[in-house]
Amino acid sequence: MEPHCSLQAVMDPAQFLQARTRETEIRRDARGRWFNGDDPIDHPNLA
Repeated sequence: MEPHCSLQAVMDPAQFLQARTRETEIRRDARGRWFNGDDPIDHPNLA
């Protein structure tokens, strides 16, 4: 018996992440500090 809904027919993996991802410049340095690009991120929950 074939399934009622085939994921291969419904979902194309190439289109799954299209327009749903973004690149950020958020990073953590060797001392554990967070930065967004060159700007430090100062937030109590990250300290």
